[in-house]
Amino acid sequence: MIRFHKNRTTGILISAGVFTAVCFSCAAAPKEVGAGMLDQQVSAAAQVPCCDTSVAVLVPMGSGCTGFNEAVAKKIQEAQEMERCRADAELLASIIFCEAGNQSFEGQVAVGAVVLNRMHSDQFPDSMEEVIYQPGQFGPVSTGWLDRVRRTSGYTDSALKAAQAALNGENPIGNCLYFDQGGSGKQIGAHYFH
Repeated sequence: MIRFHKNRTTGILISAGVFTAVCFSCAAAPKEVGAGMLDQQVSAAAQVPCCDTSVAVLVPMGSGCTGFNEAVAKKIQEAQEMERCRADAELLASIIFCEAGNQSFEGQVAVGAVVLNRMHSDQFPDSMEEVIYQPGQFGPVSTGWLDRVRRTSGYTDSALKAAQAALNGENPIGNCLYFDQGGSGKQIGAHYFH
């Protein structure tokens, strides 16, 4: 959430259960504040590990803080991207846990790679959420098990590490878009990838 107010104080609030506030005075700040100076002033707030992060920025009106406002906007974008990446990793870890939690690490990464391959395929939606929740694709979605795991963060550390490995480009199955427990394809543990 971003709010703009017509006052002379600029603040950045990032919620991580406890609110952290860093305030700046536009009148006391130089006309142009470099990104390096801003990094020093807000780096602690921008790097707070996030759970349900909401970002509120109070930006002063007036031409004296243009460089500062651009640097703040960049920090907000970075925080939002970090939050989106964290959410994608947790969603991927949840489906990996449900589908391959009892498989080897390589088998877990392979399931994550299938999801990512689908995101890059013209045959499937573009977002991770849409790929995973596409009707008829993943059994744990239709049974409600995936949602229970997501609500409780019930995935394992191994599933989260496998999700992060897949997101970082690890892919033991090439361009495979499907997996099952019988049939043909590249076998990794109990799954066949094709």
